Amino acid sequence: MIYYIDKDKLEYFTFGGTSSDSFNFIIMENDNLSGFENDFELISVPGRTGDLIVNNNRKKNKEINISAYVDLEGLGDAKTVARNINNWLTGSVSYRPLIFSDDLVKYEAIVIGKVDIKEVIEGLLEISFKFNCKPSEVV
Repeated sequence: MIYYIDKDKLEYFTFGGTSSDSFNFIIMENDNLSGFENDFELISVPGRTGDLIVNNNRKKNKEINISAYVDLEGLGDAKTVARNINNWLTGSVSYRPLIFSDDLVKYEAIVIGKVDIKEVIEGLLEISFKFNCKPSEVV
């Protein structure tokens, strides 16, 4: 496939120690830079002006949606690559380290829901999936 930008400058992520680069991911959309939501409740108290804030002193998990293409060049046939990607992303039901090349936050994440993979043209897969993340540390 011919690239019109330097392939080494494409965004990537590392999940469970494996880089999306190893599967020739071309990330089209992700929302990893949105922040975590504070976990608190607002309780309306009769006779009181303004809601009572109950702070749970934590951040809620956030979901990160990924939409990408996979260039099959040098990887093998579509069915084998799709199986390998699915095993990489959903092979373990536990939090695993997740790091994005354009983010200062390191996450612990798990893929939720299904991984949608389809071959849009010969040699090119389209993939979408969702991470559920908690912050691990800020670099």
